[in-house]
Amino acid sequence: PYTAQLPLNLTGTVTFTARVSDDLGNVVSSTPQVVTVSQGAGPSVIFSILPGNAVQLGEDVTLRAAPTQGDAALTQVEFFANGSSLGVVAAPGPYNLTFTTAAIGALDITARVTDAAGNVGVSGVQVLTVSQGTPPTVTLAATPTSVEAGRAVQLNASVVNGTRNVAQVEFF
Repeated sequence: PYTAQLPLNLTGTVTFTARVSDDLGNVVSSTPQVVTVSQGAGPSVIFSILPGNAVQLGEDVTLRAAPTQGDAALTQVEFFANGSSLGVVAAPGPYNLTFTTAAIGALDITARVTDAAGNVGVSGVQVLTVSQGTPPTVTLAATPTSVEAGRAVQLNASVVNGTRNVAQVEFF
């Protein structure tokens, strides 16, 4: 067999092919082979959301990352909400970031750790739900629960206020 050893100094993917020619001028090429080049074991990261995954509008939320170093020293952790950067925390940590919730809804939170070799590790997604106060609860009762056509049924909604007063109750 014919062999070659080629140094690979850049990260990414490299595609190689071998080309053979014979003494009659025939030329053939091999099937391409793809090699992925990294800078060694990369970092990884997990994080927690304090005070939890459900908060009120205007409440402060702290994200605490726990990155694990690969073959190179850690340089930073960046936090994201729905793909937009919330901020960067530089090494050596602690890797905590506090922000104030500004809108009602669900936020997909992730953390991305980078090491000195340029390797990146990305956490799984955690969903942070931001609401405006604790919503009320409602229990519905119908009397009677069985009725002939043309008769009336009485609906009773038992409502417990959340952090705000109930503005309206509708029946459907």
